[in-house]
Amino acid sequence: MRIGCRLHDDAVDGQPRSPASRYRLATRRALLAVLALLLLAVILPPRSQAFILPEGNGVVFAFEDNGDGTITDLNTGLTWQQADDGVTRGWAAACTYCTQLRLNGYTDWRAPSPLELATTRSYFGSPIPAHFFPTTKSSGYWTDAKSYVIGRDNFSYYLNTATNAIDDAVYNDALFYIRCVRGPALTPQFSGYTDSATGLSWNIPSPAYSYNNAVSAWNTYYSSQWRMPTPHQLLTLRALSLTSDLSGGYWANTTYNGQPWSFVPKKGHLLYQNSNTSIYTDSVYAYLAMVQGGPSCSFALSKNSQAAGAGSGDYSVFITSGGAGTCNWSAYSDSAWARIDAGTTGTGSGQVLVHVDANASANPRSASFNIAGKTYTLNQSGYVPASLAVAITPAAAVTAGARWRMDGGAWQTSGTMFGSVADGEHTIEFNQVGSWTTPQSQTITATPGQAFQLTGDYAAQLAVNILPQAAATAGAKWRVDGGSWQQPGAYVSALSAGQHTLEFSAVPGWKTPAAQAVTFQAGQPQTLAGTYRKIVPNLGLLQLLLNN
Repeated sequence: MRIGCRLHDDAVDGQPRSPASRYRLATRRALLAVLALLLLAVILPPRSQAFILPEGNGVVFAFEDNGDGTITDLNTGLTWQQADDGVTRGWAAACTYCTQLRLNGYTDWRAPSPLELATTRSYFGSPIPAHFFPTTKSSGYWTDAKSYVIGRDNFSYYLNTATNAIDDAVYNDALFYIRCVRGPALTPQFSGYTDSATGLSWNIPSPAYSYNNAVSAWNTYYSSQWRMPTPHQLLTLRALSLTSDLSGGYWANTTYNGQPWSFVPKKGHLLYQNSNTSIYTDSVYAYLAMVQGGPSCSFALSKNSQAAGAGSGDYSVFITSGGAGTCNWSAYSDSAWARIDAGTTGTGSGQVLVHVDANASANPRSASFNIAGKTYTLNQSGYVPASLAVAITPAAAVTAGARWRMDGGAWQTSGTMFGSVADGEHTIEFNQVGSWTTPQSQTITATPGQAFQLTGDYAAQLAVNILPQAAATAGAKWRVDGGSWQQPGAYVSALSAGQHTLEFSAVPGWKTPAAQAVTFQAGQPQTLAGTYRKIVPNLGLLQLLLNN
């Protein structure tokens, strides 16, 4: 029995499909879907997303050097080819070069749009872009855009790095450089006069002004709520011009060589007028465009400068961020001897850790850092080696021959100074002198600029000899103030100045010397003697007994 036609693919000619047929159909559909996605990935432009434009309302450039020949822009999310290949090309060849570029395993490189390329340039004199793109030539760099002007199909936009102007004043076969980019396209998303991609809202009053009058009007009527736009922000008006009736030119909030920047959305020109400044600022008219919204950033450093010793060391700088929205920043130094160990990029408040190498020169030096768009200077002193002087006391010990030396070197007299002591650990020792107690060795750790003043205090000793030698051999000893018994010729140190009692031990067959009262003077060693006498038997009594 025939079931009839269905409105989907489960039946053909009124006959039910077999399970195998349904499987083949599902497989074919899946393959077609994959092919469609691949085709869309090739023909569609890169996806867009929210992005932050630099140099407006306190926003600073925030680049990160990936260390692989690429630079990532934290504000836009774009990754850039750090150095162009040094080859000039026509416009079409330049675009092809980027699509065929294979760098760090990525195949989605492309030529940048005029807005994207402009975000690698400063219109306010910031040194940050030049640090991260140091090989940029003073020439032209192509963008991906053909001229927007009707009848100029053979012209395309380029950025003049000598001035940062964007124009279509050359034919497509002109030879310029190209810097490739990858990542989501910077595409403004206007709804009315609000751009959701940048968070900026626009206000464009109808009167046209000369530049000076535009600034005056903004200060008088609008400055409490609106800002004049930066050149980067003005470039987004190209997208607005596609949905709104924007004609003429629009002023930016800055100048180049005293001449104001302006943007003509319908033509895509970001220009300064290369003519007499007073004529351009007073007699040429353009519209006053104004913005509000977007991130508002401010940054303060915990210190703008810092002193560093000549030795290697680590230092820190704290960043305090204010404002609203996402406030990215980067930090770097062009110094060869001072580097950032941590905190090369950040968002909001943060910390930068700086390491400096030892300065082997006697000359001081300075390193400059750019941290969140602000200058931090580290001033390192010149290398001054450590010095060492050793005094020996008391003078009587010096007279007796007391000396000192460093690290087993030659013996030195009291007061000798070493004016250049190498960095590191050193041992100071003292020689043995007669009846003096030798000071303990001392250890110093020398660092640049340190001045060591050491003292070696010799202590006077009391020495006591036993006479005759036979008594000493028989075991005679001596002691002071009831202390430990000492061997003949031994020394006792650390005696206080004043009177002490010297006594001697009893020895069989010997008459013990009487105890002595000794007056000891600090710093004056003394050597005394105790004389024992041999006990002799009474021979007269013995002779009487023998005679009887």
